Order: sequence, then C-alpha cells, then structure tokens
Amino acid sequence: MQLQELLAEIPYEATADISALKITNIAHIFADITPGSLFICLRGIHNDSHALLPTLKSAGAVAAIVEAGAYTSLPEDLPCIIVPDTRYALARLWSNFCGTPQASLRMIGITGTNGKTSTAYLLYRIFRSCGRRVALLSTVVAYLDGEVYHPQRDTGDRMTTMTTPDPDLLYPFLAAAKARGIDTVIMEVSSHALALQKVVPIHFEEALFTNLASEHLDYHETMEAYGAEKEKLFSMASHAIINVDDAFGVTLAGRVPCPVLTCAIESAADARAASVDIPADENPPQNVFLYTMGVIRYLVKLRLPGIFAIKNALLALTAAVQLGISPCAAFRAVEAVSGIPGRFEQISGADDDIRVLIDYAHTETALRALLTAAHDLTPPPNHVILVFGCGGNRDREKRAPMGRAAMELADYTFITSDNARNEEPTAIIKEILQGHTDPERRRVIVERKRAISTAIALAAPGDVVLLAGKGHEKYEVVKGQIRPFDESTIAIEALAKRRLCGSRPQEDDHHED
Repeated sequence: MQLQELLAEIPYEATADISALKITNIAHIFADITPGSLFICLRGIHNDSHALLPTLKSAGAVAAIVEAGAYTSLPEDLPCIIVPDTRYALARLWSNFCGTPQASLRMIGITGTNGKTSTAYLLYRIFRSCGRRVALLSTVVAYLDGEVYHPQRDTGDRMTTMTTPDPDLLYPFLAAAKARGIDTVIMEVSSHALALQKVVPIHFEEALFTNLASEHLDYHETMEAYGAEKEKLFSMASHAIINVDDAFGVTLAGRVPCPVLTCAIESAADARAASVDIPADENPPQNVFLYTMGVIRYLVKLRLPGIFAIKNALLALTAAVQLGISPCAAFRAVEAVSGIPGRFEQISGADDDIRVLIDYAHTETALRALLTAAHDLTPPPNHVILVFGCGGNRDREKRAPMGRAAMELADYTFITSDNARNEEPTAIIKEILQGHTDPERRRVIVERKRAISTAIALAAPGDVVLLAGKGHEKYEVVKGQIRPFDESTIAIEALAKRRLCGSRPQEDDHHED
C-alpha cells in the first residue's frame, strides 16, 4: 500500500519524498519489523522507541513515524514522517491499512469499571439468538459469529490480556468481521484504549456505560481523570445507554453530546428493573425482575445470580431494543443464558456438597457486589469463604479497601497471590492485611493453588467458596513471566478430592504462611 494513502487524515511532515514509497507491514514493536515495514515510534511510561531510530533500516523498515519533539536527531538514511501524536497515528494507520472496516460495521462500545464483559456477552447472545451476524470483542474471548477468533500471526498474549487490543490486533479483527459478512460488532472499550487513542477511527452507533469505581489509578492518578477518559467514548457515539444508579453515570447522562437512554433499579430512569426478587438458596439461581421501558413490560426470569447480573441484563436488554431487536426475542435470549465465563461462574456440580464460584472481581466495588450476591445464595448457618489477592504493579490504593471488604462481607478469607508481576506477593498481602484486621477470620496462603485447594477442603457442606480476581484468565504473571494457571481445573481437582476424602473442619489449621 502506498504510504501516502496510509497517511489519510493524519497531519504530517516528511523528511524525504515519500510519493513512491510502498508499505507491506506496520510495526510498533521492534520484533515485528519485516522488510518493507513502516515503524511507529511510541513513548511509553518506561520506554521510548524513538531510541531505536538508528537501527530501524537495518531491521527492514523503509520509513518511520516519529512524534514532534520526542527525538534528538533523525537518521539521514531513513524517511521519517513527523506527526503531532504517534498514538493517534498508530490507530489511523492500522485502520487505513485494513481498509477502514469499521465504516461498514455497526459498532457497539461498552465502557465502565465493572460489568463490561457480562453486558457485552449478554448483548452478543441476544443478537446471536435472533440470527444476526455479530462479532464480540471482550476481555474473555473474541468471537466471529460463533467461532473463536485467532490472529493470523503470533501476538503472544496481547489479544487475550487487554480489554481492548492494540490497533495492530483490533483493526485486523474488524477486517475479518467484515470479510465474514458480519454487520454488528460488540466490544469492550477500556479507559486505557481511550487514553491511548486506540479507537479514534471508530464511530459507535451505541455506547453503554456500566459504572465507575476506583481502578487503574496507577495510570490515571485521579478518579476525575479516570472518568474523563471513559467519557470520551460518548463523543464518538450516536446514542448512549447509561446506568444512572451510578453517581458518575448521573453526571455523564447530563452532559454527553448524544441522545441518552437511562437505566436503573433504584433511581428514576427510562428503563427500569422493578419488583426485584432474588430467592435465597435456589440452585440453579433465578433472579426475577419486571423490565419496564415506555409501553414495554416483561417479567424477566434471569438464570444469573446477583443484583449486578440484573444491572448488566438491564443495560443489554435496553441496548438490544434500541438497536431494533424484538423485545420478546431479547427477553427470551437473556433468560436462556445460564452462565458467563469467569463471571460468577459455578464450577461445582450437582454431586458436590458445596458451591465453588469463580469471578473476575478485582476492585473493592466488584468484590463487595460479589460477596453480597454470594450471601444471597447462602442463607445462615452456611458461610461464604473467599479466596483472593491483588495484582502487582497495579493500584496499590485498592489493596487495603479490598481487604476491608473481605473482612466485612466474607465469613472467612484466604488471602493469596494474584498476578504479582514484579512485586513480592508477601508485600502485596501485607497491604491487604491493613484492611483485613481480624486474624480469626483470615488465613494467608501465598501460593494460590494451595489456597484454593485448602479453602475447598475446609468448607463445610452448604458453604460457598468464592475464587475472586482471575475469572476467565488461564495464566498468572510472576517476575515478568506468564505461566499457565487454570483456576477452574484446580478447583475441579480439589472438588474431586473432597468427594473422595470428605472435608476437614476449619479448626484444624488456621496458621498463616
């Protein structure tokens, strides 16, 4: 493709004549350079790839995109294109390189701190059940219709560990969706994606907001800055659907530039879930609520537990109806969903005497909602046992509050590791313990596998064991290394051992590692 074609809608200044320059690949990672590549130099928190400029030509690059003011000198033997913002350029370049596929797709974006994945999955299931050609791009999985999408080249873990993939993965995915004849794409949009301008070439027909809770403050620094990034999505959308039970949602609904439909359980709103009934100790769970929007009234019997599931379903149903799906078809589709991968997902079976649930909850707000939902399933005298940790090199400020939430809402807590990254797990746990100050109702087991196995072995019949923090993830990150770690498999093995050997009383062993 001609370089000048790729530069459409990007202001630039070139250091050489680029009129005849052809590009066969775009790279922003040095290892991805192939002969004929255009390399984009990016400034990050820890690294600045402008330092690679002297080595790019020998690696196969034929031109480089550089940011004004970010370099000390430019190579004389390599054409350089100077732009105001290389992050903006990266998204535009990949969009142009893939033929701007988003222009032919109906794009639906979902943002917020918690509930994005569940809301996206429910909306995807609604569209699929109605025979629509739909793609899903979420934290859990990428689907083209009903098939899992795999990038054509090796991308390491970047497709599955980012809520919103980098442009070199996002726009090829959209191109693949277009090539399949898909007309609708449902995707999660993270605050990082908005801050890093990954989605600037995309216009969203519908933008959904779930909630705002303390998260990613290591990156955004303040809640105000975090909310401001989320708000950017709505300047890129034709319509908005916003949860106004959330305080920031109320503010957002009052100032977004596009038409808004509001959703709520407790507050006045365009679409409401009323007459909510969450029966205790029902297996499988069934939440009942009356959906109302205008003349539409439907008693929904939801097979997903927890008040948060109702909030997610409310957003998904409202979006589906707004996008032209028959209300009755949407309701039936939501009622048919019995589980969402890694989201309050039940691992235990009918032959087990306890419930084991896995969830991604990794914020204080999400953990409180998770524990509240678990208590709805677990009437006294049965107990809720929690296994959780906090990630390393992320949001230190949330560790003590999550510990406090565990102390206040779990009957017993096993505090363990969770993607320690380059931090020492014991140091992270020490900060969690600043919030969980009751040594009689906690135990520290640093090794997560052993913590899971111990919690399942010690649970009494009728108890619920919650494994929080990893959800759908099938890996752990330790000392910069990504290792296989399948929490559901560990739990299944522990349950099998429990069925064979029985449980042990909790009083047997309360020491800390």
